[in-house]
Amino acid sequence: MPVDMPHSNSSRISDNPLSLLEQSRLSNFLADYDLDPEEVTTLVEPVLRAKQRCQTSSFYIQAVTTGRISFLASNLSGVRDMQMTEAASHWLIGRSPNCAIAIANPQLSRRHAVIGYSSESFYITDVGSRNGTWVNKRRLSAMERQPLQDGDVIRLGSLPVEFFALTRDRNCEIGTDITCY
Repeated sequence: MPVDMPHSNSSRISDNPLSLLEQSRLSNFLADYDLDPEEVTTLVEPVLRAKQRCQTSSFYIQAVTTGRISFLASNLSGVRDMQMTEAASHWLIGRSPNCAIAIANPQLSRRHAVIGYSSESFYITDVGSRNGTWVNKRRLSAMERQPLQDGDVIRLGSLPVEFFALTRDRNCEIGTDITCY
């Protein structure tokens, strides 16, 4: 069940991300996973700024993993500025209201694609959609697992979506394909 994020303004975000957390259900979500306040701030700031990173589309999916939990934040639902998925290892995207990211768009199948996290990387799989799933202008075959990198452009049917990834990796280096913290 998606968690709706409250509307926010950029001055509030830059001043104190923790104050925004205190006003939302996101703080309860992250508290359930025993994350310290510094780790929470490190996670929340990029999530709240994902919209500002968009360069080719007005829609995004921000993937986050701490090593213990993984979740997605997105502005695709059309209900709020941002929604956050349950913590999981994979998330179904499609028109069905039962999807982790439900999108009311006739170009999408009820069950269109899955984004997953496995072996320290995110991936997307088209689950047999009618209008296809593309990553960086390349159409995926049904059930093909395509690794995702920070900044990839996904197209679900005719809907372009920018993909951003944030992960905590002790071995992160500059130039990797994922934003690290």
